Amino acid sequence: MNHLWKHAVPALVAVLAGATLTAGGCGSTGSTSRGAGGATGSGGRSGVGSSSGTTGSGGASGVGSSGTTGSGGASGVGSTSGSAGTSGSASTSGAGGMTGSSGSGGASGTTGASGTTGASGTTGASGSTGASGSTGASGSTGASSSTGASSSTGASSSSSTGGMTGSCADGIKNGSETDVDCGGPVCPACANGKTCSVGGDCQSATCTGGVCVPAGPACLSAATNPVTGQRCPLFMPCTHPSDCGISQGCQQWYCQGTCQLSVLTSCWTDVGGACNAQVVLTQEVSPPVDKDFIPPDGVSFRELTSLAITVQNNSATDLYLDEIPLQLDVMGNGSSFDVTGVKMYQDTAVTEYGPGAQFVCLTSSPFSFPANGTLGANPAGACSGSSFSRVAAGGSQRFLIDLAFAANETYLTGRSYRLRIASTAGIVFKAGFNGPSFTGTMCGIPAAGFVGAWVHAKKG
Repeated sequence: MNHLWKHAVPALVAVLAGATLTAGGCGSTGSTSRGAGGATGSGGRSGVGSSSGTTGSGGASGVGSSGTTGSGGASGVGSTSGSAGTSGSASTSGAGGMTGSSGSGGASGTTGASGTTGASGTTGASGSTGASGSTGASGSTGASSSTGASSSTGASSSSSTGGMTGSCADGIKNGSETDVDCGGPVCPACANGKTCSVGGDCQSATCTGGVCVPAGPACLSAATNPVTGQRCPLFMPCTHPSDCGISQGCQQWYCQGTCQLSVLTSCWTDVGGACNAQVVLTQEVSPPVDKDFIPPDGVSFRELTSLAITVQNNSATDLYLDEIPLQLDVMGNGSSFDVTGVKMYQDTAVTEYGPGAQFVCLTSSPFSFPANGTLGANPAGACSGSSFSRVAAGGSQRFLIDLAFAANETYLTGRSYRLRIASTAGIVFKAGFNGPSFTGTMCGIPAAGFVGAWVHAKKG
């Protein structure tokens, strides 16, 4: 035995010296150790052999057994035995190889790092990569443990599932997504009904209460009209008064399911009047003010005030307003045929149409034959037949004149209309109810006429 040992020691030293030359040397050693590694065949499928190469420190044989560790590569235990292999004795024991077999639990391959501590400079540590080869997951660790190029290979095989961030098409809410596969700075915007944090998370660019909702009308984010205070058109659906506008001047915009307008009592500016005659006419302006409205929707008609006038009766007889010649101004391809009716109301308090107004008369197709622009000219719509057209002797009465548009006129967007009264010529009063025409004097309309407020048909 002593004789054999004397010959074995020099041989072992020579082997160890050769094993430390290159990683390739480890690889060859690994091939011889595979037999031992074979004992741990469980890891064998993953390139146990290469693992054994790592431990090549024991190059001659037992090293291979630590290579077996490769099989368990996972467990650097084999590697550890490999380090024992440094002594050379452990390698011969092949016990390390057995440990390697326990390493067949790929996860322990992580320990493969200790394998690097195996034989000194032996790049066999990279053999631990082999171990990583056995199981992708452990391989990742192997990579960190081994310095060898092969270990990097192990890394690539294992990191396929490791640190990947959430995908925008994996059917899971992850990463920076606000809902499944949408929202956030990376993924596409979400559809309506999906969870959101800001408008940018939504296709509609509108996030309300943490949920993507259809975009509201553009007017909601627009500034109010600096003169009238209006924001969104009259008759547009609303949820808050500010959707419609703000209180400004005599106007008060409010929401009652749709945008509405109310005006303060005894709040307006007079135009004309200030003359002496039996009948003196004065116009009230601001209000009425220029205003936007949603075009008819196929269900509801639209009606808006353009003119407000006050009649002062200085005669000794009750007078009934019967006819008023009107002119129509249009913009934006508007047509006189768009106006389906002109209505007159009596109102004692305000100068915009409201709940307190009393209907006097209606002239249909006012700018077509036979009316030809005269309110009350159509016998069926004569105004003096209403008791609300009365102006008491010595008293005064205010009348509002509205433009009306039929429900089916859904095409009015972009068109604008206003009324005007050019002069007192053609204005007719009846002396007494159903009496003869009044022949007294009238004044009050300036050369420019009474010019009404514009009404603009607009989408929100």
